[in-house]
Amino acid sequence: MKHIFSAPAADAAAGSAPTLRIDAGWDRILQHFFLTIWQLDAQGNQAEMLYTTLSEPRGGGLQSLDELIEKVEAHQVEAPEGFYERLYLDEAFEESSNAVKFW
Repeated sequence: MKHIFSAPAADAAAGSAPTLRIDAGWDRILQHFFLTIWQLDAQGNQAEMLYTTLSEPRGGGLQSLDELIEKVEAHQVEAPEGFYERLYLDEAFEESSNAVKFW
């Protein structure tokens, strides 16, 4: 299952809080977490990709939920309540589908 949420992120240098979109989930086939972080423009469109697990050297994914949490927190984004718990359950129960949950 793919999980998506948008949230403001602190941007101390610019003195503003750009909105970021987080796309994350568990890939049952590849046995890793995936994550993409986008900065959105004023209209809410994806303007700039800030991070993607496709750039990771270990086959394009993150091996643990802790790694995913570190990547999200490095962008100064606070996930909605229950977001990380749901990702944990997706991994634990091998939940992987084309469904999308918007938080």
